[in-house]
Amino acid sequence: MEFLILTNWHLFREVLNVPRHFLVASAGTIDEQNEIITKKILSAAQKSIPFQSQKVFKSNLPPFIVDLIKERRKI
Repeated sequence: MEFLILTNWHLFREVLNVPRHFLVASAGTIDEQNEIITKKILSAAQKSIPFQSQKVFKSNLPPFIVDLIKERRKI
């Protein structure tokens, strides 16, 4: 739940702040409106939630064992 702390909620709301009449006028069917709303939510999330790379854990294995593991994973 660490992302809750790091999320820029102000930016999230700002990206989603689209006049309702725009949503209604821009799509004819409920499926098209759903598509627009979904894209806006995903866009807001991508812009306001920082992406974190995978954590790198330090191995206690000897370097030659780590190299063997890396080599095997390539196969």
